[in-house]
Amino acid sequence: MHLKSLVKQNISGQWQFFVSSLFDTLEASYPAQERVSFLTKMGKHASRSLDIHPELTLVELNERINQFWFERRWGHCNIFEKDNGLVIEHYISPLCAILKPEHQEYGDAFLTGLYSEWLKNASAPYQGIIKKVNAENIDDTAVRLSYHVI
Repeated sequence: MHLKSLVKQNISGQWQFFVSSLFDTLEASYPAQERVSFLTKMGKHASRSLDIHPELTLVELNERINQFWFERRWGHCNIFEKDNGLVIEHYISPLCAILKPEHQEYGDAFLTGLYSEWLKNASAPYQGIIKKVNAENIDDTAVRLSYHVI
């Protein structure tokens, strides 16, 4: 709870107004699936800001993505193999901290769009559908979003 509060305090106040207006307008204007699709596409488009190459190991990919997040002050991630799959844990996302609870799925869609493109560009063996882990499995004190690639 304290960390989530600290993350919110470090997001500029004018962005709360803009982000809330953006997502309220999207909700009023488009069906739910179109909103999720739009944010996923937005994430895929934003992924182009980071050049990912097929020869990267999983460790190198994780390091490169974390450098990207660090430069933007968007938290950090851990990407690792577990149980014949891949786990992506994204910690301290300012987008997810600033969104209203009813808009969280759109922040998730943006992040999954980013990660899915990065994995595709890395020619990672885990290029399946990225699914968010249920909320009860997430450690909220770290503002962590966990995704499994299936």
